[in-house]
Amino acid sequence: MDWYDKWQESRGASWEPTHLSPEEAARFRKELVQHPWFQNLKREIAVADGVQLTDAELLADLLRPDADYDYAGAWQAGLMPEPYAPDGGAYHWLSSTPNGKMLKAPSHPTAWMEYFARETGEDPAAIGLKTPEDARRYSDLKSVKKKGR
Repeated sequence: MDWYDKWQESRGASWEPTHLSPEEAARFRKELVQHPWFQNLKREIAVADGVQLTDAELLADLLRPDADYDYAGAWQAGLMPEPYAPDGGAYHWLSSTPNGKMLKAPSHPTAWMEYFARETGEDPAAIGLKTPEDARRYSDLKSVKKKGR
């Protein structure tokens, strides 16, 4: 089973974000609101949508039960967003924890990228792959070239 099949299989799996204790949740929310990523996101929403969200409103949206990213799980694993070169240095969250737990829901539009990267060792965005279909063609071509050696 290749990365694409694993990703497709994961799309049917149940998923829910991490639940924190009330004490952990308070620390997490405070740290999240203070992070430059959070403040940048607020500004981006204001510019794009013309809406000035409060910290509490943006937190509520990011942490809703049907969210497609586990921010609390990332924080609990010691992760916060970092500048990501393929996106011009904009802040991004990792797709999984160091022990392999997926932080993106199976429905997240870029969850496929983690499966690709795990198998190939390459960041699809860094090599210009924008869709799972493009990435599959790329990995299939690399596989054929390896077998042809």
